[in-house]
Amino acid sequence: MASLSIEEENYVRMSLLLTGISPRAARTFFDSEFAPKCLKASLKKEYSKLLDLKKEHRINQSQWNLLFPRFPERIDDTLKAWKDNDDKMFINTRAAQSVLKSIKENS
Repeated sequence: MASLSIEEENYVRMSLLLTGISPRAARTFFDSEFAPKCLKASLKKEYSKLLDLKKEHRINQSQWNLLFPRFPERIDDTLKAWKDNDDKMFINTRAAQSVLKSIKENS
C-alpha cells in the first residue's frame, strides 16, 4: 500500500478532527455553558431574542425546529432510532441524558 502524501495525511487528520473530536468538544463546552437541566427554561426566557434572530434570518427554520419542535413526542422516536442505528456515533453526555429524560417526562 502506498504511503499518503502530506496533503492526504493533513486531509485525514482534519477529517478526523472535524468528525470525531470537534462534536465532543462542542458538546462539552455547551454543557458547561448551559446546564442541561436549565436549558428548557433558558430557551423560554430568551424566546423573544431567538424569535428576533429568526426574523432577521440568522436562525433558519431547521434550526428553529431543533430549538422548538412542533411535535416533541416524535423526537424520542428519532433519538432512539439514531442510537439504535449507529450506537458508536451516539455520544452519551449529561446533555444527551437530560434531553432523553426530559422527552420521556414530557411526552
